[in-house]
Amino acid sequence: MFVVGLYDDLRHLNPATKLLGQLAAAATALFFGYSLHFFTSPPLDAVLTVLWIVGLTNAVNLLDNMDGLAGGIALIASCYLAFYFYQHQDQPHTWLALALVGAVAGFLVFNFHPAAIFMGDAGSLFLGATLSLLAIQAHGQASNIFSLVAVPTCLLLVPILDTGLVTLTRVLRGQPISQ
Repeated sequence: MFVVGLYDDLRHLNPATKLLGQLAAAATALFFGYSLHFFTSPPLDAVLTVLWIVGLTNAVNLLDNMDGLAGGIALIASCYLAFYFYQHQDQPHTWLALALVGAVAGFLVFNFHPAAIFMGDAGSLFLGATLSLLAIQAHGQASNIFSLVAVPTCLLLVPILDTGLVTLTRVLRGQPISQ
């Protein structure tokens, strides 16, 4: 996702090409074992996993237009995920989530209004993809349906709702969703 975002920042990709790059990155994650296990059908789980990764990645990307918003949401989500992994004694993922907390916190110092630095697509796509993959990893350790679906969804509700609202308003205005 970082490479797709960096290329978009430097050369500007059209939305279809950018989406293809995101789908390729999500498929790569799926290949390496990141998968939601919501259905009894592995193909349906694969589709849901790709939708989750690409959807959440784009949700964080859309939040990046306001100073501190994407980083703030990512900081809160990363703190929760670090706590979750710590509670489940998953040290590697605890450290990964804590590293994300530190990186986002260090970035946010300079990203609040008036922002001195910006994430760009490279940063926001990377952040969204990382959060989606950490949520998938937490999902795999869940012991009940609430933890399985509701916790990651509630944790990332702001970017999900924002993406849904932006999509709906663009459709109602007759604008392309990718604009």
